[in-house]
Amino acid sequence: MYLRESSNPSPAPEVDVLDVAVAMMRRWRILAACMTVALLAGLALAMTREDRFTFTTIIEVGSFAAEGERIPFESQQTVLSKLEESFIPVVVGESGAAMPAAPAIQVSAPDESIVRLSSKATEGEAASSRELHERVAARLILDHDRHFNVLREKGARQLLDERGRLDAIAEQFAAASADVARLEARHDARLRLFAEELSTLAVEKERLEAQEARRREEFVARVEALRQRRERLDTLAIMLGSHAGSLRETVVQYEEMLAGTIGAVTDRTDGLAAMAISAIVQQSRSELSRLRERVEVEIPIERAGVDRDLELADLARAEQEAEYRLASSMLEGRIAQKQREREDAVREYQRDRSHQDDRLAALARERSSQEALVVVRQAELEGLQNTRILSLALRSAGPTGVGDASIILISVLLGFLAAIFLMFVAELAPAFAARWRKHDRLENQTPGAAIAA
Repeated sequence: MYLRESSNPSPAPEVDVLDVAVAMMRRWRILAACMTVALLAGLALAMTREDRFTFTTIIEVGSFAAEGERIPFESQQTVLSKLEESFIPVVVGESGAAMPAAPAIQVSAPDESIVRLSSKATEGEAASSRELHERVAARLILDHDRHFNVLREKGARQLLDERGRLDAIAEQFAAASADVARLEARHDARLRLFAEELSTLAVEKERLEAQEARRREEFVARVEALRQRRERLDTLAIMLGSHAGSLRETVVQYEEMLAGTIGAVTDRTDGLAAMAISAIVQQSRSELSRLRERVEVEIPIERAGVDRDLELADLARAEQEAEYRLASSMLEGRIAQKQREREDAVREYQRDRSHQDDRLAALARERSSQEALVVVRQAELEGLQNTRILSLALRSAGPTGVGDASIILISVLLGFLAAIFLMFVAELAPAFAARWRKHDRLENQTPGAAIAA
């Protein structure tokens, strides 16, 4: 029986809410005492403790601009590791003697370029917290100074190199512009020279044409004069021939009269008449002979001279025309040659100007690109930002941690829990004591007595 009971102990008594309520009513003094002590302790703690505030320092990690983005000197993880594992322990260790109760510093990084140092301290510890924050930040800034100095020197060298390249391009552009100006000046001078030469040739051509026109007019006038002279000679020959015919008839009449007069001379008067008629006949014959000589010899000779002069005039005119055509052809050739030379000069200028314009355009593009690169380098240098403190140990607007009301409420709750515990102890202590005494008694009995029992 004993062994069975020992191997199968009775189950522990169950506790329900009603039992607790009855116990609390029966042990109300314990509950009241614990609640009163807890409330007084909470009030004392709330009245005597100092408010603790959060002091926050914001540090902006140094960065540089690259391709339109801000890149920190170091990664977020590296900065946090340095602060947590090196800078903060070193600063706290150095200030251990001066600040035996130095507030703990927490590190966080809400952004890639922002690091936050925070610590909780009272108003009396504000100066210590501020000094710790400042010294930690100073170590980080000092560590990042070498990154800043290296990047600044590198950026300055790059900017100086890019400006040197820009100056070289500007000098090349100025030289190319000067070459274009010289090319234009040389081309203008050549065009003026061609214009003067063509103008001279044009004047010479006008003079040659005027000379040819004057010679043509002189030839026409001379030919017309010779033809008029020939016409006059022909008219004169006709007139003299007609006059010779009339004179010849007159001579025949006078000869007949003379023959009749000589045959009928009877006196001196008739003789005188015959002599007069004979003289008229002789004079008429002499005049007729002169007329015949004039018509048959002199006028033909003069006509032949006029014809010869006409032939000579035609020959001279032909020579003049040949000379004019040769001179005009040579002059036209010279004008055409000068025009071709001018066209060649214009084409050469256009070709050279096209090359120069292409060179200027290429240099202008290169200069524009280099200017943009200089602006980028300048912006990168100006955008180089060292690590800096944005705000140092700023106190939170209100106290942090548990407030007075919360402390009192927690104290009351702890007092209530302590009262519950003490009440359970008071209620269960007699039962536990009785069972303990029974257990000790059973252990002290002999096996036979235990079986009998």
